[in-house]
Amino acid sequence: MRLVHLLPLAVTLTVAAPAAAYQTAPNGSGNPSYSSVIRSIEPRVPGLVARVLGHDNLVKLDNHSNRPVVVYGYSGDQYARLLGDGTVQLNLRSPAFYLN
Repeated sequence: MRLVHLLPLAVTLTVAAPAAAYQTAPNGSGNPSYSSVIRSIEPRVPGLVARVLGHDNLVKLDNHSNRPVVVYGYSGDQYARLLGDGTVQLNLRSPAFYLN
């Protein structure tokens, strides 16, 4: 069985530093002063969809590819596995688990 590997989210997303995650716009509008953008998922896999949720600080990754997907944490460790049947396995020892 072939695993689909995703680069760390830091590579696939453009986000502000964690300290800036709760800042508001200088005009006081309450809108975040940053914007998250998903630029790519490599390799391209039919049925694998990622989108930004909420106030640009959450990412939803749906796996309908019938292939396992591994998401790597900030230090290159396996942070999560998304199986094709909807099961999500988290690595509780990953630093990314506690940071997120």
